[in-house]
Amino acid sequence: MYKSLISRTIFRCRYPDVNAMDRLGIEEDVIRLLKNLGLVEMLKPMRGFENLTYEFLSFISFTTDRSKTDNPDYRVAFRLLNVDYEMSLEAFCSELSLANAGYIHDSWDQTLRPVDYDPVAFWKSITGSNQYNSRSNKISNIHNSVLRYLQRVMACTIWSRKEVGMMRTDELFMLWALLYNHPVNI
Repeated sequence: MYKSLISRTIFRCRYPDVNAMDRLGIEEDVIRLLKNLGLVEMLKPMRGFENLTYEFLSFISFTTDRSKTDNPDYRVAFRLLNVDYEMSLEAFCSELSLANAGYIHDSWDQTLRPVDYDPVAFWKSITGSNQYNSRSNKISNIHNSVLRYLQRVMACTIWSRKEVGMMRTDELFMLWALLYNHPVNI
């Protein structure tokens, strides 16, 4: 896996871009909302860590012991500087200063979403559109520039998407969680 990854180029992500946020006058609002999910530290630009990134991505694995239905044991294993690590997902999130409480974000299991989250109603509240289709929701329909910018930040960083013209279901949920300060274990 490492040999496969080192043949790829790491492109610097453009988001979040402090200069662009400042010119748009949205930096304070973007940072405030990112703090709601503990994402500010994670999205700070870092340079010079290509080899560590390749090593980390080559070895990271997530496992779940679903035999504990009340409290599944989510584990993370990875390697850094030729040292193998294994820890609970909660400890991993804590080490990275990520929010680790609340609902686990899992686009495959809608039952893990909070009961007060209604994607159709939320989409209507941020776009004014009565139509909601997860395959054709255009980001340009979002009225608020801060929310449009945050969607792009998440699409380009967390989900590493290149084409960000459409709003994915999991991105809509994360915008809702940012706005309503709802903890999500990303």
